Amino acid sequence: MAYQPTPCSLTLAALLWTAGMGIALADSPRKTVTLYNRSGQPVLVKLVGITSHVVEVPDGAQRTVPVVAEEYALLARYGADPRRYTYARGERFAVDQGSDWYSPISITLHAVIDGNYATHPATAEEFGRALPNRLFPDVK
Repeated sequence: MAYQPTPCSLTLAALLWTAGMGIALADSPRKTVTLYNRSGQPVLVKLVGITSHVVEVPDGAQRTVPVVAEEYALLARYGADPRRYTYARGERFAVDQGSDWYSPISITLHAVIDGNYATHPATAEEFGRALPNRLFPDVK
């Protein structure tokens, strides 16, 4: 049976460090989104916002993408065989930045029941036409 993407796990780490808790300082290395593939198959990810990235993430691998503070959405194509690709699109999420912090993001690509990042089935057409700021028809 082909893998059917369901909610991905999204971990948002925008922690302001105080006594024993972590901080990500804005002047440290660039803001990033790290993609971890635990799906059992290769994934091609489109990270879409005003700026966009297309990232191949082999099964069991991770890829880190530099980003700017803005809102993003994610589209994923799962599989190695074009006849069996499955597609998913994620909810929008923000990469935030303050004067002395930013929010590093990590996304684990695998099925998680009741995960904290909602995904929905997508089509090959949606995946193919995903462009900066044109992921969803309601985005102007």
